[in-house]
Amino acid sequence: MENSSNKTQLSVVIPVYNEEKSIAACLETLKSQSYKDFELIVVDNNCTDKTAEIAKQYGARVVPCVPQGIASARNEGAKQARGDILAFIDADARLSETWIERALDRFGKDQKLDTLSGTNVFDAPGPFTYLYYNFYNVIAFTVLALATFFQYHLVAGNNMLIKRELFLKTPGFPPRVSEDVHFAKYLRDMGNVRSGYDPWMTIEYSSRRFRRNGFLKTIMGWGWALVVVGKEDEYKMDFND
Repeated sequence: MENSSNKTQLSVVIPVYNEEKSIAACLETLKSQSYKDFELIVVDNNCTDKTAEIAKQYGARVVPCVPQGIASARNEGAKQARGDILAFIDADARLSETWIERALDRFGKDQKLDTLSGTNVFDAPGPFTYLYYNFYNVIAFTVLALATFFQYHLVAGNNMLIKRELFLKTPGFPPRVSEDVHFAKYLRDMGNVRSGYDPWMTIEYSSRRFRRNGFLKTIMGWGWALVVVGKEDEYKMDFND
């Protein structure tokens, strides 16, 4: 998967902290992509398990990041990337087979496009739980679609592509809960940024946080983070099972 040349069109950045249970399934979906010529960067955020070893088996370039936190890890991955376009996903992602192909097609057809987000869904043990867990996504991605239509920039940090040149002009993801929402503010402040949304660029994510913390508690925590702008006290909440 990794392009050995000095320059490639796309770099996929995955931050990891002790994700040995999830990373192989994620990388399998990247291996199965219809478009295969991309750089794969896995950012090792102080893992103490076999995550980095598994990532290397899939051809990933593993880079270290000492400052703890998903924001710091994403920023380090962007710094190390060679691609003109950066793609950010999380370690428990399972991508649709045409995710990369659709994304690059959108950037190819619209040369002015700067950022692009897709749709997330959460897995669940049964149909009723699936609907319950994904009620949040129906609201969140409806808002994202409307915001994109009116060019009020919002992005999904774990289902997002952005031109590297633009990303490097920003301060990067801030060390806060809902870091992607706060990152989007940088884009709005910059002006002259064009954002896109493709509902068919789907990624299935684990519902582990819901199962661990409870659905309502997790959603309320995310909502509170949008209101209270403060530093994240416990970064590991974004990584651990």
